[in-house]
Amino acid sequence: MAGAFFVVRPYVMTARANPHSGGAFYVAAVQRYLGMPLDPSRSYYEQSLRWMSWYLGWGALALALVAAIWLSYNVTRGVRRDWLPALLVFVGMTVAVLYSPSITPDHPWADRRFVPVAIPGLVLLAFAAIAAALAWAERRFRSDLTTVWSARAVSVACAGALVITPAWWGSHHVFTMQTEKGELAAANAVCEQLRPDDVVLAFGAEGISAWPGTLRVMCGVGTGYLKNQDDAAALERIADRVDARGGRLMVIVDGTEDKSKVPLAVQWQAQPTVTLETTEVGHTLVSRPDAPANLPIVLWLGQVLPSS
Repeated sequence: MAGAFFVVRPYVMTARANPHSGGAFYVAAVQRYLGMPLDPSRSYYEQSLRWMSWYLGWGALALALVAAIWLSYNVTRGVRRDWLPALLVFVGMTVAVLYSPSITPDHPWADRRFVPVAIPGLVLLAFAAIAAALAWAERRFRSDLTTVWSARAVSVACAGALVITPAWWGSHHVFTMQTEKGELAAANAVCEQLRPDDVVLAFGAEGISAWPGTLRVMCGVGTGYLKNQDDAAALERIADRVDARGGRLMVIVDGTEDKSKVPLAVQWQAQPTVTLETTEVGHTLVSRPDAPANLPIVLWLGQVLPSS
């Protein structure tokens, strides 16, 4: 039932997310970059099974579904109960992340969602289907060694054609791809400019999508962004609260042109805090990420000046 749902989902559902979230800013930026209709509320989650097919192939997914159905049936009959914990983990987690990946498809393997459980589980189930078919053939034709060996050869060919080759073809381009070099040093360079009591607000689409979470984890400071970026009154209230507790309200933008988006006066550093030319996986929303794209980073860090 769940398998059928994910197959037909793209044809009957248009998945949406919070249009005011940081992810929505990113989706809108990619839509503009690709010349797509602008709709920041689109999450594209209804295509999640297709994302998985980019890396495993439809054959492996079909085998995994058959194995899940077969093993579930056997478990309910009291047979192969050793598979029950694995089925609960693999099937349960895969259904959860396919329904709501909470990520865009241009992350290879939709990394933090699919890699830990879903992809390994589906591969294991696909091989389980092939192994079960081979075991049935060997029992059925055990008196005919030629047929048994033929069945083994067919199972190896199926494993190669339906699981190994599609997985290699779908993933080989990211095996050796080295992207985002220098970004750790960039984050550390920003952290060196901050104090423990500082609060950092990001402005601009690039700054909002990439840096609040990074600085919160790497620098240990409070971070965020304004839903209405031109809300000077809200920014002033935040600045007063931060100043009252002895901290500084800092702003960060990724790109010189975004400095003008801050609605209050800011004392910017004389030079960009970070200037970096690196690469990232190509931006895409409806196709498999492939060749890396250039990623210029120009980070400006500044302090919001007191209003009086």
